[in-house]
Amino acid sequence: MARKVFMLLPCALMILQGCNRMSKEEKEEIIQNSTVVAKEYFKEKKGWK
Repeated sequence: MARKVFMLLPCALMILQGCNRMSKEEKEEIIQNSTVVAKEYFKEKKGWK
């Protein structure tokens, strides 16, 4: 069990470090696109307006 934890920890750290390399503009663009998609989903699937 301890071996798995020690092997998963470095993998998790590498993944999290990759997320920090995005610029502020890239993060804002992702948020804007996600918001549009979420609004469309709720309008179409849930009937919200």
